[in-house]
Amino acid sequence: MKKIKIALVIMLTAILGELVVNNYDTNNNYINNSNTVNALEKYSVKKGTKKATKKSSKKATKKSSKKASKKTKKKKVVKKVTKKYIKATRRNISDAQRAELQAFAKDLVINQYGWSEGDFNSLLELWYRESGWNPYSSYNGCYGIPQAKPGNKMKSFGSDWKTNGRTQIKWGLNYIYYRYGNPTNAWKHFKKKHWY
Repeated sequence: MKKIKIALVIMLTAILGELVVNNYDTNNNYINNSNTVNALEKYSVKKGTKKATKKSSKKATKKSSKKASKKTKKKKVVKKVTKKYIKATRRNISDAQRAELQAFAKDLVINQYGWSEGDFNSLLELWYRESGWNPYSSYNGCYGIPQAKPGNKMKSFGSDWKTNGRTQIKWGLNYIYYRYGNPTNAWKHFKKKHWY
């Protein structure tokens, strides 16, 4: 089919070329054959446009399918992560339980460690971002209020580390004390690195 089209284009070009070259009548008067030239130009433009349209539509289709697949992959990853997080933290605690745990932590921060009110506020922010102060929070191998990785590190502060928020808080404050000195430094580190 392509060979036939090419042959037709060559023949048409030759015929039109003769008409353009032979723009003079028998008396050598110039004849305006612009209609013939325009017909040739229109034909070649249409043909080129069709090719260009096909190519651009193919490219556009490939690009859109790639973008769609990337978006789908991202959505799947987000859904997967969200499902894991929801599954892991399905057991929720009440606001009263959360407030009780925060009061316990504040007592330790002020009275046992001698840190300031500002340090406690940093601790509130830090652990709110990490676990929402939920002792059952688990994500990506991290567990509990302080999100210890692995969670069984906290067993050094009590065998009830999986269910007791107070045990987790004691471990978490000890970790912060030895690693960062105080919760404010841990919170600063978290804001820069998104982990502590």
